[in-house]
Amino acid sequence: MKIEKVVRLWAVLCAGLLFSGVASAQTRDLAAGPIWNQNHANQRCPEVCSAQRATWNGQWRTVVPGQQSVCGCVSAPAPSGQVAEVPAGPIWNNRLANRRCPQVCASRSASWTGQWRTTIPGRMSVCACAMGGRFAPPPVVVAPPPVVAPPPPVIAAPSPARNVNAGPIWNQNHANRRCPQVCASQRASWNGEWRTTIPGRMSVCACVGGRFAPPPPVVATPVARDVQAGPIWNQNHANRQCPRVCASQRASWNGQWRTVVPGQMSVCGCLFNQ
Repeated sequence: MKIEKVVRLWAVLCAGLLFSGVASAQTRDLAAGPIWNQNHANQRCPEVCSAQRATWNGQWRTVVPGQQSVCGCVSAPAPSGQVAEVPAGPIWNNRLANRRCPQVCASRSASWTGQWRTTIPGRMSVCACAMGGRFAPPPVVVAPPPVVAPPPPVIAAPSPARNVNAGPIWNQNHANRRCPQVCASQRASWNGEWRTTIPGRMSVCACVGGRFAPPPPVVATPVARDVQAGPIWNQNHANRQCPRVCASQRASWNGQWRTVVPGQMSVCGCLFNQ
């Protein structure tokens, strides 16, 4: 009888420990890109959950048809100070991120680290949140009502961002004015990103959408040559004259120019494809 009581007591203790371990686990939806069917989910979701040190619970759902699905992942509560990327919908620029990310992180009982990035251009961005406690469940995504009709057509993936030359951009405020104009000239929209390629000479804006195709693979490094452009008096004059001179030679301006005969002749640096 004593042995039987000890065995029963040990079973109760083990069950309690097991229950407490399960109770501490958390379930959250993690973005996994487009998932097309159950077989695809069986391959994709374990990888997505494992990357976050979690395990797949066998559930998944599509939140943006043809664009984004999420996997149900079970993990322990996030420790204090851990940084997690939280979906925030489309964020177009730093100004919008400064308003939206603190709200998104606060809804998870966390604080924004000041970092964000775009995962699906025009569709989804994520905010980096420093967790202060348990990771709260993500907001419920309200899906559109199901359409009782033949299967919808496959939505093509959005065109990738393309860097478009914008001349020199001096700071974020300048980029906020300049880049929307540059992208609009390509019938595209600015995704909020820009960078300087030649300090003081050239910057590029990241444009999405529009009718241009993704840039072809680079076959060879362009060759720079000086092309005569007549007299150029200053930088503003060069910004107008050199692009036209290089374009007439089926080349592009590299942002450089110099005077070879004062008051008589200047040359523009043009890039020619080999």
